[in-house]
Amino acid sequence: MLKLDETSVPLICTHRGGNDMQLSATKAWLRRPRQFASKTDQRSNFTHVGLICNDTHIQSLLPQSMLVADHLLSNTIFATIQAELPPDVYVKRMPSGWNSTQQNCIIIRIFRLILASAVHRYSPSLGYLRLGA
Repeated sequence: MLKLDETSVPLICTHRGGNDMQLSATKAWLRRPRQFASKTDQRSNFTHVGLICNDTHIQSLLPQSMLVADHLLSNTIFATIQAELPPDVYVKRMPSGWNSTQQNCIIIRIFRLILASAVHRYSPSLGYLRLGA
């Protein structure tokens, strides 16, 4: 059994104006310092599209895709990331970091190519759940 799902991942993980940081006990009476984040950074997200499987052999082959808006990821950082990623992780720079039908088709094609060697032993069944659509 296989499942494809997507989730939005915030660029800045905060529920307030920035990330809280711990102060030393001697300075605890001071206002807590914050790492300030602009509204744009607080509203910036990328999409993680993951595939999971109940068979550990197949799971190790499945692609994990990150869809990132090109304004959030420079070409230099993108090249550095590409060189350091595990072979099953794919990052794609796009005008928007949101998933689309076209991107899902590409991910499923990659998925099909990866599982081509295992199809003779398995009969894959892919479940896809999209909430809020």
